[in-house]
Amino acid sequence: MPNHRINSLFFLFPALVLFFNVSEAQTITGKYTGDGNSTQSISGIGFQPDVLLVIPSTGGSTGGEVQTWLHSSNMPSDEVKYTTSSNTVANSFKTDYLASIDSDGFTVETKSNVSGTEYYYVAFSDNDGSITTGTFTGSTGSQNIATGYEPGMVWVWSDNLTSNDYVKWTLSDKPSTTYLFSNGISWSSKVFNGFSPIGFTVNGSGIISGETYYYVSFQNPIETANIGYGSGPDKVTTLVEPGFLMTRHTTSGNSTYIRTRDMPSGESFIPDNTSAQTNAILDFYADGYDVGNTGNLRGKHYYFVTEYINVLPVEFIKFQGREIEGETHLNWITGSEVNNDYFEIQASNDGLKWETLRIVDGAGNSFSELHYVENLGEDKNRYYRLKQVDFNGSFDYSNVIYITRSDEGDNQLVIFPNPVENQLRFQFNGLNEAVYKADVISMNGSLIRSLNFSDENMVSIDISDLTEGVYTLIITDNYGFKSVKRFIKK
Repeated sequence: MPNHRINSLFFLFPALVLFFNVSEAQTITGKYTGDGNSTQSISGIGFQPDVLLVIPSTGGSTGGEVQTWLHSSNMPSDEVKYTTSSNTVANSFKTDYLASIDSDGFTVETKSNVSGTEYYYVAFSDNDGSITTGTFTGSTGSQNIATGYEPGMVWVWSDNLTSNDYVKWTLSDKPSTTYLFSNGISWSSKVFNGFSPIGFTVNGSGIISGETYYYVSFQNPIETANIGYGSGPDKVTTLVEPGFLMTRHTTSGNSTYIRTRDMPSGESFIPDNTSAQTNAILDFYADGYDVGNTGNLRGKHYYFVTEYINVLPVEFIKFQGREIEGETHLNWITGSEVNNDYFEIQASNDGLKWETLRIVDGAGNSFSELHYVENLGEDKNRYYRLKQVDFNGSFDYSNVIYITRSDEGDNQLVIFPNPVENQLRFQFNGLNEAVYKADVISMNGSLIRSLNFSDENMVSIDISDLTEGVYTLIITDNYGFKSVKRFIKK
């Protein structure tokens, strides 16, 4: 049997879901360590990001330009925007940070690839319209920006020398103004007039006429935490395990804090700070996060949270096998593959010592169901497993199966009576697939009967009109595996 992979027609893995079941926008957090080369590819995200936020562990140094930065798909492909509040530094889009946005992640350049520096990233990708990126041109008058929904939060920024970066949140008890994305020290009346059921409105105050502005709009809700002050860490309960968290105290004079799941315990960042902030946002849990004594977050504050998504390199749905006509056949199904280089088919006589029999290419990245079929040609009683290997060399194993050789032919297909006169009855002890096909073939190869059946109970075929002779019954499953038995019509 030729080796083959079958792509299913249905989408099995809409699994990267943003929080609260409001949408299914994909949000992935991660980290990488700079290797000092001219470029470094950050892959395995599973999608092409529409928005990237990258935070170096050393913070936002302005001298060496090791800086927290932001990029959206509307910006020039190789340029980023500092999140610093210093306009003398953030006076234009910066180069030598981002080489490209890729189908499976992104590639950074020298200024985001300092050897030994750890970087934390948040990658957003919209797959249902709940994250919107766009541009608008500054005007002296009011402008309505349509997103198709009422935003929960909007980021707005420009590359102009004197233009700040702004954030506005939707909350019934929020201040009616906005704050600077870079540090949020004080509320401002600039930029935003408000949100509407279909978008947001900007005014002429704080907007430079003729300047191009970039925005990211999030549909997801902003929540209020009002846990009161305590003597130690205080927990904020959320409906999901946070992956990315952005907080802000309700009054002026307090900063905006950002934390990803990948940061060390107790650390968070103010976007333009030169070092990590301790004792503000402490740790993430399956149902929330802890705040400490910094930044008055143990009082009333707002937060924006996205769900932590554990991206498995390969999601195995099934791995199984059987003997067919003296040969060992294996099949497996993956629901998704991320950064998957190849599979090793391994075999063992005792379940302890394993040898690699064959290497099968993986799909790289896939979020649809894939079927793999391999005929090993073996006739041994053996244990089998799959070793799945990523492009970066990391690996994982499937379940272990054991296949027994039958010396009496196919013992999964039972037919009787044999010889048979009128009704051929058979039972197939197969692999519990949804549908099987049964074919009756004459000695000259002609198809005499064909039917589909969907269970392993006794099945009957009327052969009373067939001439006497020898015929073949062939059972075919969803993967093309065949079980064969001959019978005599009398």
